[in-house]
Amino acid sequence: MIEQKACVYWITYSGDKHPKNYIGSVYTEKISQGYMGSCSSKKWADIVKKEQKEHPWLYTVKIIHECDTREDAGIMEGLIQKMYNVVNSDDFWNMCISHNGHIYTCRKGIEPWNKGKRGVYSEKTLNQMSESKKGVKFHTPESKKLLKEINTGELNAFYGKHHTEELKAQWRLDRKGTQKGDKNRNAKSINIYNENGVLQYSCFGNFIDTCKLNNLPSAALGKSYRNNGEPLYQSQSPQAHIQERYKQFKGWYAVFTKPKP
Repeated sequence: MIEQKACVYWITYSGDKHPKNYIGSVYTEKISQGYMGSCSSKKWADIVKKEQKEHPWLYTVKIIHECDTREDAGIMEGLIQKMYNVVNSDDFWNMCISHNGHIYTCRKGIEPWNKGKRGVYSEKTLNQMSESKKGVKFHTPESKKLLKEINTGELNAFYGKHHTEELKAQWRLDRKGTQKGDKNRNAKSINIYNENGVLQYSCFGNFIDTCKLNNLPSAALGKSYRNNGEPLYQSQSPQAHIQERYKQFKGWYAVFTKPKP
């Protein structure tokens, strides 16, 4: 049996009785039969059904993504709904998010019953919840592909938009001082040893500052750790020149170590 094609659709409403947009998924054939979505929420169901019955011309249904299976359409539906944050947006009458083709409750304006609460689940329940999630992959290769597709080109929520100069300036201000030393996510962990292999200095994101503070030859030590701990000033060439103040560091070396967790 050949499975029917499915799609994700976008409904636009031009009236004033309820929000303007709705995102859903269904078999493609139903769209050609005049399907205008389904609404079961207590807040909008009666209003939407009444409007669709009395003023159907106010609704426009557009297919925004076609899929080979109903399951793929359900996954894509959920991804697009999350991208537009439909549950928390006043522009959509969606009250829930699709999860792999199934609906899970995520009501607008209704605070979760367990928000901020502690000890509401028994130890047994917590263990069951933990076990049920072990080995679960939240994104399959197919859903990853779909996620990439809906964030490409005009489907990307930020398509054609640009950050303002004021916002960029605020970001720079907020990040000022947060990328230095051990705060830098690319900070290196480096140990410096003397000629006898005794640890002298341990650096994490402050290699240059450590060298300056202790009058160490930073350039030579930098070359050392980039060459897997090559000892300093070992060349026998008569042209090799060592500054007088650095002769005491002959044989020293530096190596990368495992970064701090």
